[in-house]
Amino acid sequence: MDPGHVSPYRNRGIAYGNQGQLDLAIADFTKIIELDPEFALAYTNRAYVYEMLGDMDAAASDRSKAEELSEGF
Repeated sequence: MDPGHVSPYRNRGIAYGNQGQLDLAIADFTKIIELDPEFALAYTNRAYVYEMLGDMDAAASDRSKAEELSEGF
């Protein structure tokens, strides 16, 4: 996996989420945000995982950021 590209992290994060490995999913989505802070879908994906964990404050924060980044698209 090329550490500079976001797609593999997104795919793996989704796979981790589907397998119930939520901490690993969050780690991958967070890595995407570190690599590309403007990638709105990473915030949306991470928000979904936070919701699965019951962390509604973190989920709301990520959803808000995703909406902010998506304005105009």
